[in-house]
Amino acid sequence: MRTPTALVAAAAAGYGGWYYSTLATKERMRAQLGGTYRTVSPTTYRMVHSDAWGQMAPIECEDGSMIELWSPPSRAAQMKMLKNEEFDVLIIGGGATGAGLALDAATRGLKVAVVERDDFASGTSSRSTKLIHGGIRYLLLTFQKKMPETFFDLFRNLRFDAANYHVVSSDLYERAYMIDSAPFMTRPLPMMIPMYKWWEVPLMWTGGKFYDAIAGSRRRVPASHFMSKAEAIYTFPTLRAKDAEGRSLKGCLVLYDGQMNDTRMNLSIILTASQYGAAIANHTSVEKLLHTSEYGKDDYKITGATVTDKVSGETFNVRAKQVINATGPFCDTVRKMADPKAENIIVPAQGAHLILPDYLSPDHMGFVRMTSDGRVLYFLPWEGSTIAGTTDHMTDVVDLPSATENEVDFILKEANAILNRPITKEGVRASWAGLRPLVKSPDANDTKGIARDHVVDIVSGGLVTVCGGKWTTYRRMAEDGLNKTLETRPGGPCRSGHLGLQHCRNAGTTVFPQICYV
Repeated sequence: MRTPTALVAAAAAGYGGWYYSTLATKERMRAQLGGTYRTVSPTTYRMVHSDAWGQMAPIECEDGSMIELWSPPSRAAQMKMLKNEEFDVLIIGGGATGAGLALDAATRGLKVAVVERDDFASGTSSRSTKLIHGGIRYLLLTFQKKMPETFFDLFRNLRFDAANYHVVSSDLYERAYMIDSAPFMTRPLPMMIPMYKWWEVPLMWTGGKFYDAIAGSRRRVPASHFMSKAEAIYTFPTLRAKDAEGRSLKGCLVLYDGQMNDTRMNLSIILTASQYGAAIANHTSVEKLLHTSEYGKDDYKITGATVTDKVSGETFNVRAKQVINATGPFCDTVRKMADPKAENIIVPAQGAHLILPDYLSPDHMGFVRMTSDGRVLYFLPWEGSTIAGTTDHMTDVVDLPSATENEVDFILKEANAILNRPITKEGVRASWAGLRPLVKSPDANDTKGIARDHVVDIVSGGLVTVCGGKWTTYRRMAEDGLNKTLETRPGGPCRSGHLGLQHCRNAGTTVFPQICYV
C-alpha cells in the first residue's frame, strides 16, 4: 500500500508532466498556426492563448498591435450595476436607436444604462428590408413632384426639394459608416432597376450617377452602370422581356447599396456599448418613471425609472441624471409617463415582407421597381431565399404585427408584374411585418406633417425622445439625440463616427477598437 508521501509525490509528478506537456502542445500549435488565427476554432483559440491556469492573455497581431480579450458581464453583474449605481443616462429601448445611443454615450465617457422589455432587436429593428441605403426614391423626388409616367411629366413635375436632398446626402454618409464599421456582416449589393420606356434610360442613368456623386469619396460601393437587355435577362432570368403593356425592356440601371443582417448588427452595437462600460439588460420592462416634485411644478424632473426584471420578477429603481426614450413605435406611451398631456407624435406605418423561393433572384443581384402606388418593391437575395417587400400603410401600435392578406396579395401582384414565372401564395415560405415609427408634428393636421428624417423631442421633466429615421441613420440619430441631451450637461464630443463594432479593426480609414469578443 502506498504511503501518503508517495501519493503526493505521484500527484506532483503527474501535474508537472501535464503542465509541461500542455506548454509543449501550445508551442507546437503556435508553430503550426504561424501566428495567424483567423480560422481557429474557439476551443483551439482558448487553448493556444491561455496559460496552464486557463487565463487568456492578450494576442499580438502580425502588425505588432495587441488585442485584449473581452466577454460581456453576466446578467447578474448587469443587474447589480442597475440597482446600485446612479447613471448619467438611462436609455429605454434596445433596438437600433437605443443601442446606437448607448454606444455614443458610452464612448463619450458617460455612465450608461439600457433596459429593453423584450429582447434586443426583437421589434422593428429585426424586421427591416436588410438594406443599408440612401434612398434612390427620395433622390428622384428631389427633382420630381411625383414619379413621372410620361416623357412630358418630367417637365411638368420638375422641382428641387432641399429636404429630400438633405435626407439622401445624410443617409449616404451613414451608409459608408455602417459598411466600414462592420465589414464582417455587410456587403455591397447590386440592384437592377428595369426600364421599359425609352426616356427612363437617360433619367435613371443620370439619377444613378448623381446618387454616386452625392456619396463622393465615401461611396464604399461600386459605381452605378447601365446593363443591356440581353445581359439583364441573362443575369436575372426571371425578369420579363416585356411589361404588361407590351413594351420591350430597354435595359437596366444597376445601382449599388449595402446589405446587412439587421438583428446581428443590433446585437453587435449593444455589445460594443457594453464593452465600453454600458450596463445593458434585456427582458427588463419600465413600470413608471421616477421624478422629483410633482408634475407641473418648476422643479419637476425625470430622475430614472422603476423597472421589473422579467426573468426573476424583481422590481427595483434605476437612478439616472437623464432619461432617453428610444422605444420606436411605443415612444408615445413612455412620453406620457413623463407628461400625461403630451400630444402623440408617432404615426405607426406597417411594412410587410415575404420570403420567396431562391430561384426568383440570383445570389449576387437584387431588383428594384416602382410600384403602382409610387412605392418601391425590392427583390433581394437573402440566406438562400428571396426577400420581397415592402408595403406601407397606417395601422395601430401592436406588439407583434403580422402581414395581412391584402399585403401579401399586393406584394405578389407587384412581383408578378415583372416576373416571367408568376408566383402564387403557395410559393410564400414565410412573412413578417414591422412598424415604422414615422413622426408627425403635434401641430400638424394630417399625414403631410410626417417628418422625412428623425426627430428629437423633449417633454416636461426633461425626458428626451429620439424617434423616426431608419436603420441606416441609427448613428446620426444617436449623435443628434445625445447632443440635445448634453446641451445642459457636461459631456465629451461624439466619437461614434470613427468607431468600429465588435470583431473589427483597422479597416480603411475607420479607427476600430482593439478588442476581440470571445
